[in-house]
Amino acid sequence: MAEARAYRESDRKALLVLMAEAYGDQGGERKFEELISGGDGLWLAASTAASASGNIEGFCRLVPDEETRARRRACMDMLYIKEGARRDDLGRALIGAVREEASKNDFEGIWGYFNDSLGLDFLVTTGGRLLREIRLLRNERLDEVGRPKLPEGYRIRPLSPPDDLELASAIYNATFSQMWNFRPHTSEDIAEWFEGSDTAPEDCLILVYEGKSGARTFGAGIAVMAVDPARAKGPDPAAYVPDIGIAPSHRRLGLGGALMAAMAGRAREKGLAAIELIADDRDSAVKAFYGKLGFDEMGIIIVYEW
Repeated sequence: MAEARAYRESDRKALLVLMAEAYGDQGGERKFEELISGGDGLWLAASTAASASGNIEGFCRLVPDEETRARRRACMDMLYIKEGARRDDLGRALIGAVREEASKNDFEGIWGYFNDSLGLDFLVTTGGRLLREIRLLRNERLDEVGRPKLPEGYRIRPLSPPDDLELASAIYNATFSQMWNFRPHTSEDIAEWFEGSDTAPEDCLILVYEGKSGARTFGAGIAVMAVDPARAKGPDPAAYVPDIGIAPSHRRLGLGGALMAAMAGRAREKGLAAIELIADDRDSAVKAFYGKLGFDEMGIIIVYEW
């Protein structure tokens, strides 16, 4: 038999040992201490015998995430079961416990984001399914990206709040409404992008169509760049682009390449060496598009649902 329960501060030492086994040299004790950080969202599992002796054989973590919350799903970003442990029993106990916890908080299920496959047997045992595979892409050749070339009537400029918030909201919703994890954004949602330290209005570019007369402005596309201040000062100064796209009525005009060129130029101005983003593995056209722009695949995120 196996049982699962929420993390307690007395579990810290045993959990640090298990994290080191799970992630090896990817973190170090200081990084693992940060991941534990008070224990919020952490769940532990062990066989009955192991639990009685204070041992831990598996853990997972639920984290706050607005995108999944909007789809009434809790978000899981860590899941590990010790080598040689009774994986099926521990998995059932762990997933069962966090699903019950998610249900108490009015979630209908869980989305888990992982770099490694959990395996079909584990999914069958725990009642899960593979939802999506997402490719991580990176462009380290920003110096080779030229200036954006725009058709007549189009212009790319930084977003200027509060005047542009409603326009940016309309562009976002028109551009991304068909994505599998789409969440409608209001003006207030756009404003929240700039409350943290990662994204500034000048790093959010909007593409507008003003026509030949410039009498009226239509939203045509948007690109958002997030820069972790600590990473920008480190050995790998890279930006992450969580959102970039062209509204449907303005596609097939070469605007996507122009918007990415503008984003690359903005990254160079900030002294960054690379841009990273993600693409749905099922969207071969998008992956091919980024490949032509100099992006290389650097990994995969597998999304599961319970």
